[in-house]
Amino acid sequence: MGFSGKSIDWFLKGVVATGLVLAADPAYQLGAVAYLRVNEPEAAFRNRPDDALAVSAILQDRLSEGGELQTKPVNMQAALQYRPLAAGLIAMQGLVSDANGKPAQASREMRLAHRLSRRIAPANIWLMEKASASGDVPAAVRHYHAAMAVHFELEKLLLPTLARAIAIPEVREALKPYLTQPTRWTGAFLDEASRTANAADLEVLLQPLPHGLLAKDYQGPLAAILHRLAIDQGGEAAVRFAGQIIPGFAAENLTKLDLSNETRDQRLGPLAWNLPANDLIVVDVREGQVLEVTAQPLASGLVATRDVLVQGGQNYVLTQRVFFGSEAAKAGARWSAACVRKEGVNPFWDQQVPVSQVSVRYRSIIKVPSGCTVARLILHVAGPDAQLPATVSLSELDLTLKP
Repeated sequence: MGFSGKSIDWFLKGVVATGLVLAADPAYQLGAVAYLRVNEPEAAFRNRPDDALAVSAILQDRLSEGGELQTKPVNMQAALQYRPLAAGLIAMQGLVSDANGKPAQASREMRLAHRLSRRIAPANIWLMEKASASGDVPAAVRHYHAAMAVHFELEKLLLPTLARAIAIPEVREALKPYLTQPTRWTGAFLDEASRTANAADLEVLLQPLPHGLLAKDYQGPLAAILHRLAIDQGGEAAVRFAGQIIPGFAAENLTKLDLSNETRDQRLGPLAWNLPANDLIVVDVREGQVLEVTAQPLASGLVATRDVLVQGGQNYVLTQRVFFGSEAAKAGARWSAACVRKEGVNPFWDQQVPVSQVSVRYRSIIKVPSGCTVARLILHVAGPDAQLPATVSLSELDLTLKP
């Protein structure tokens, strides 16, 4: 295959043991759907000791209780004679053969089970481990797909390993068909990868971005990946990826603070304006990019957030025009900023907006911490201590490097 086996040793390490656990748990749908209808395996086995479905069920139950395959006094051969094409039981026989040191026989049985039914989880897991051990990454990924395509519950166990494995070039290549023509688990995979995979590997995996991923179903995971790239790889990587998500995208939309349609495009995820509202605080964008907030008495909350690309260690100027409503009791407004890092969000700046009777333009200096590539700006509004609601409007928002 042209690559070291050591590079994929961890790719599927322990999946045979995982397969045994899954085989023991009916919730993971070992074999055909009929197994899930067996609520009392021991009773079913007593009634039909030669029925393959009953034998499979009791083996699952015993494996779950004892932690190993307990085949006595089960007559697996009789069960197979009664139902010779029972894929689930053939897979169980494969696990027995493997445990008894008969790998060649186990391989034949697992492949037969897989040919009879793609729905057999232990067969797929066993075969993917063997494909990985032999260096056949494409076959391993195909078995990942076969397992997750019908066993939805397997995603939470298999996707973390698959997401980390994109560090291996052969895995990235084998995944391309499932990105070019997205499958049922593609979105969940991208979501997992956005959290756990290396950002540089993510960028390589999605270059160029498959057209099929531009569908609305994948906007959330792609926005999360864009955010990861901005934090871990910096502005250039984020601008490149944003240009793939949004055709004709302008790089300045990741740094400027206005309230245009471009900076409110939710395909950008946290790098776009988010304007949460509730029954007590109403947030709206008026003509002329005016952010208008109406707060009920004593209400308080976050009304606007935006992550922007910044240069660490530099001073920025936040400019805004503020107009408080004509109410006697005014609303309160406060800005804060935090550095968004892979390890977490670290606040570093906070400032109350002075109350005025007229429209006033304010300038504030924000010093960004060293090493910070993404800053989160947050606007908080508090309602008046009065009987009536109050309004505050902000416009001409701008964030620029201090000369």
